[in-house]
Amino acid sequence: MKKYFFLTITLISFILNGCTKTPDTETEQTQTKMSGMYSYMADAGIFKDCISDKKYPVAFEKDYINLERAYLNTKHKAGETIKVNLIGKIELRDGMDNQKNIPTLVVEKFINIIPKEHCQNPHSKAKLENTYWKATIVGDTPVPRTKRREAYIIFSQGIVKGNSGCNGLGGKYILNGNKLSFSDKGFMSTRMFCKGSIEPQFLKALKKIANYKIDGEYLELFDKDGNRLIRFESVYLQ
Repeated sequence: MKKYFFLTITLISFILNGCTKTPDTETEQTQTKMSGMYSYMADAGIFKDCISDKKYPVAFEKDYINLERAYLNTKHKAGETIKVNLIGKIELRDGMDNQKNIPTLVVEKFINIIPKEHCQNPHSKAKLENTYWKATIVGDTPVPRTKRREAYIIFSQGIVKGNSGCNGLGGKYILNGNKLSFSDKGFMSTRMFCKGSIEPQFLKALKKIANYKIDGEYLELFDKDGNRLIRFESVYLQ
């Protein structure tokens, strides 16, 4: 009797669980750090996630206002997409034209906006040498868009050349595994004055470099204590 009772309970449990709809994992996402391309046009924000490549409308709630302000304060063309980092989650919201249950990004916390970066290709990895590396972050500060020359650097056969965001620069580098340093003689540089450029911070950071790391299309330079000094995004030479 007990055996049949146990089998009956098990069968009922199986039927109930089998009839229960499997939750949509996308709509039950917990908040997490996200990177993606954001644009704002016609009173609507759109976020394209770098990892999933999916597009989401952005809810006008929580920390969204800081995301919108940062976007509007960045020099860009109308409707242009700009990379942003944030903490968010996907929830169901009602859309326009009586649309129901639309997966929507809710911005729990806006982190920063990086005007010169894009979503990288997860299947590619740039090489340190013979790649045009444009600076996107110096210290913790994203490099702003400017009409001046962009800050960049190129490594090739022991010679480094580039621009500090104002003046051209050149010198020699020493590479040993993931360790990277520049000649004690420092950099040769032109001497134009550019008010408001990132040149002072950029050159100061270059002098402290001890090693590097490449993650896909991004190059990060660190000091001897492991502090990130500069972050670059690759632009391939023709």
